[in-house]
Amino acid sequence: MNRKSKFLIALATISLMSFSLITPVQAADKEGGPCTTKGATAKIKNPKSGKFNNFICDNNPAFKPTELTWTWDGCIEIRDSINAQIAQDRATDAATTTINAQIEKTAKSLNTMLAWNATSNYAKGDIVYFVSSGTKAYYVAKVANKNIRPVGASASRARWSLNTDPLNSTGAGKVPDLDQIIATTKTKVTALQSVSASAASAATLQTQVNDLQAQVTELKRLTTTSSVALFSPNDLVQSFAGKDNLMSQLNVIMMQKCKP
Repeated sequence: MNRKSKFLIALATISLMSFSLITPVQAADKEGGPCTTKGATAKIKNPKSGKFNNFICDNNPAFKPTELTWTWDGCIEIRDSINAQIAQDRATDAATTTINAQIEKTAKSLNTMLAWNATSNYAKGDIVYFVSSGTKAYYVAKVANKNIRPVGASASRARWSLNTDPLNSTGAGKVPDLDQIIATTKTKVTALQSVSASAASAATLQTQVNDLQAQVTELKRLTTTSSVALFSPNDLVQSFAGKDNLMSQLNVIMMQKCKP
């Protein structure tokens, strides 16, 4: 191979190398232009303002989302924020579902144990769960009584009153303090065990209080390890409605800002 041939080959090689180096720069001269390396960055001049903005080679959610194009970095930030919020919402919804399921289990155990029984002897301060005409509530005994329904005639009103939520003076018939109920019930179990004729009742009550304590322990574990706060159904509806509205607004902004 003569010197001239070697020179031509070298020149061709340099030309190809130059072309390969120049090509990405040329591809980054227009917003929305195609690119090949995801995550690559470039500065592209805005034809209207004359200012250079930062762009990223990525999937633009508002413009050819399945292809890599030069996308304004602000658009990517909005997209990533929305995706992060969606992921967080899914995790929160899953945690909320788990907690709500455990609340139902705990309530079932509590209501089974506290269900009013016509054959039980109730002391002053005892709490029972009673359902009347579809109304479910907790009642506290004003005085010792037996076989007197919490709801009904004047005799009932004289012996029972709706349990008051200690955190809300206007909240009557509310769920009693679970730890206090467990402690009180354990005391009753001990008392029943000392009477041979009450052995069966003591065994039943012991099983119920053990089940309730297990459910309460699990509920505490879930609410301690989760960032999810416990809301009333109405609060949850309002929260989700507000969240949906916010996500809709963010999507509108994203679609407006991301279009080349």
